[in-house]
Amino acid sequence: MYSNYTEYLKTINNVAQSNFKSNPIYIDMLDHVSFDLGCEYLKLIETEFPYITKEQIIEFLNINDKYGNPVKYNFNNDKINGNATSIRYIYHALLILNYYKNINSTEIVELGCGYGGLFLALCFYSKILNIKINKYYFIDFPEACNLIKNYISLNKNVFDGIDY
Repeated sequence: MYSNYTEYLKTINNVAQSNFKSNPIYIDMLDHVSFDLGCEYLKLIETEFPYITKEQIIEFLNINDKYGNPVKYNFNNDKINGNATSIRYIYHALLILNYYKNINSTEIVELGCGYGGLFLALCFYSKILNIKINKYYFIDFPEACNLIKNYISLNKNVFDGIDY
C-alpha cells in the first residue's frame, strides 16, 4: 500500500503543474473525503466556530486548492466551491487551534503530513485567531516530506514567521 504511494510521489516533478490531488493513488491514500462528509465538516465549522466566516473558508480553499488539481464540489447551494479534504483540514485546524490556545506551547508536531494541507490551514487560521505558532515539525516518508517542501514553498505568504 505505502510502496505504491511513495513510488507515485517520486514521479511528481513540478508540484505547481502536477495533478497529484486527482491521481487515484493519491486519492486512495489522502484525498478521499466525500461530498457528503465535506457538507458535514462545513456544518461543524458553522456550528462550533461561528466566528469563522464563509469568506475566510473560501479564501483558504482558494489557497489550498490552487495546486494539485483536486476534485472540487459546490457546497452550500453553490456558495462554496472546493475540495472536501480541504474543508476537513479547516475543521481539524480549528479544533487543534482551539486546544492549542490553552496550552503553554508554540510548537506543533504532525505525523503523516500528506502534502502539508493541515499545516497551511493551521497557519492560515492561526493568523486570523491571533494564535502564535513558532515551530512546526513534519514527520513522514522522505518522499512525502519532499512533496510538502515543494507544495508549501508555493504558499510562503501563508506561513510567514513560522519555522518548519
